[in-house]
Amino acid sequence: MEFIGWEDNFDERIIERGRRYFDSGCVSDLTVQKGEASADVYGSRCYHVKIKWEDNEITKMSCDCPYEDDCKHMVAVLYALRTVKEPKGRKKAEKLDQLVMAAGEKELREFLLDVLKDDGTLEARFRNFVSKGNGKIDIEPYMKRVRKIARKCTGAYGFLEYGGLDNYQEEIDGILEKDVSIFIRKGHLKEACELVTQVFDAFTELNDEEDDLYAISDPCVEAMKKILAEKDAESERFLFDWCIGTIESDLDERSYCMHEAVCDLFDEQFESGGIAEEKLSYIKDKAEAGSYGYMTKYLGLLLARRTPWKKIEGYCKERMKYSSVRDWYVDKCLGKKKNDEAILILEQGCEFEKDNGYKLESYKRQLKDLYAKKGDRESCRQTLWWLVENGRSEVPLKLLNELRPFYDEETWKTERERVFARARSTELCDLYRAEGLTERLLDEVLKLSSVKSIVEYAPDLPDDAQKLLDRCKELLQKAVNYVNKRRDYEELAGNLRLFDKIDGGRKLAAGLISDWKLLFRRKPALMEELGKVEKAFGTAATVKLRLCR
Repeated sequence: MEFIGWEDNFDERIIERGRRYFDSGCVSDLTVQKGEASADVYGSRCYHVKIKWEDNEITKMSCDCPYEDDCKHMVAVLYALRTVKEPKGRKKAEKLDQLVMAAGEKELREFLLDVLKDDGTLEARFRNFVSKGNGKIDIEPYMKRVRKIARKCTGAYGFLEYGGLDNYQEEIDGILEKDVSIFIRKGHLKEACELVTQVFDAFTELNDEEDDLYAISDPCVEAMKKILAEKDAESERFLFDWCIGTIESDLDERSYCMHEAVCDLFDEQFESGGIAEEKLSYIKDKAEAGSYGYMTKYLGLLLARRTPWKKIEGYCKERMKYSSVRDWYVDKCLGKKKNDEAILILEQGCEFEKDNGYKLESYKRQLKDLYAKKGDRESCRQTLWWLVENGRSEVPLKLLNELRPFYDEETWKTERERVFARARSTELCDLYRAEGLTERLLDEVLKLSSVKSIVEYAPDLPDDAQKLLDRCKELLQKAVNYVNKRRDYEELAGNLRLFDKIDGGRKLAAGLISDWKLLFRRKPALMEELGKVEKAFGTAATVKLRLCR
């Protein structure tokens, strides 16, 4: 629940203090009814806050602290209200319908005339909506407004300001959805094409570091798809030529998302008639010029057109030095169950990519699985050891389990140490658990800094429950002295609940809760979370807590 502009009612210093109160969990007993909320806020003492609103505008706020309007307790509750939803009442649209129906015809006409005089975009929309015949539509009123919005969204040096489009998104969407739909319905497809492409082009002049222009590119592309769905040859030609011109520009250097949107539209559309042949020719020329992405696009089009596999295969083999072609070809070989051919290409790929660690590892992973399917145990074993010693993406536990069948029990005791030596410390616990090395597992678990992780290994260490609990207690005793936000208190409480999974853990948790209730009694949010743990543990835990007090 958000109230627009409420920050203007408070000093910045008060807003910061109120935010800290909320983050520290000082807001308690928040209740929300239709148009009204109340809560207790704990500061030097408990203060009661009430807030009322109507149509998302605050009408009244009160707090029983001495500071009247400029009050950090009110701010804390306003932040808390952001996390809840207001109970639904009558919808705003229903109220509007009733208001319009109750108005007289003369009132409506006078009001509509006033509105249209003040808004050029709405005036143009209205003219087009009620116009008769197929006369040319003037798109300039729309573009005048769009160019003005683009200027307002531009900061110094021509860069799009972060969040600059937020205030205009609804208006732009209205042009690209409502007005384009009117143009299409009245048969003005040429004007629809001109409007959409000019809206798109108006924003391509901006430098878009954060890729915020998705808010423009997405609705523009959707509008173009609506136009293309009309199957009008003139419109299709217009948008085809526009797509190519935009792709060939330097747009990708200024806005990746805008360039990507046009490329996606070009890939998805223009699949029938003579224009489809032009598209294939264009993509082929780009591929021949050495563009990696267009090589696979060309191959995809050849496949979709049922081109003989021999021709596709020849095209690929001539370009095996290009990783995109190589990957595409391997994928298709696997789909056709041509595993031996895939192995050959991947082995060649390893030579091409010997200096590209990520790609090389990817090929080794695929080869390992293909060797296993083929029954080539020696090649599979060697590839597994390469992944152990050089790979960083494969999970050591998975490699350990795959290597074990290659060795007898005694030999494996020596070989597995090579896996242990290459594993990160965070991975050793799983490796030791898989091999049943209890003492080594305990040593690693006691180094962990997460209660949740320690509890995960408790079933494997039933004889060391007290050592695990002592480590958990040590971690939580450190943590409780440094936390002051509700989410931190919730995490502490969650960790305490995990104690119940270790033998004797409930008793230790009860003792910690008892101590913390004395030490941190002035932190109501923490007290609330600890109370939830007591409740979760049930009557037995409550008895223990009372005995500890």
